[in-house]
Amino acid sequence: MLRALLAKSWRQLRMLRITGGVLLAATPAATLLLAEAARRGWLPYGSVRDYDAAAVLREGAPGLLVAGIALVTLMLAAQA
Repeated sequence: MLRALLAKSWRQLRMLRITGGVLLAATPAATLLLAEAARRGWLPYGSVRDYDAAAVLREGAPGLLVAGIALVTLMLAAQA
């Protein structure tokens, strides 16, 4: 019985797992893309003169991951 329930929930949450994986994979690339846009002055909230990719990922990625985890948590709550 437990195996059937776990299999059912695994199938039902497939799209949620895919969305979470895509968010996790896209976070570093999006962080670097936004840092480059800020360096060029394309963002409305200011610009950055110089940056190091390691510093950007070290400072920016944790916040984006927390936001991504919150988004996945909200999607899980809405799915239930």
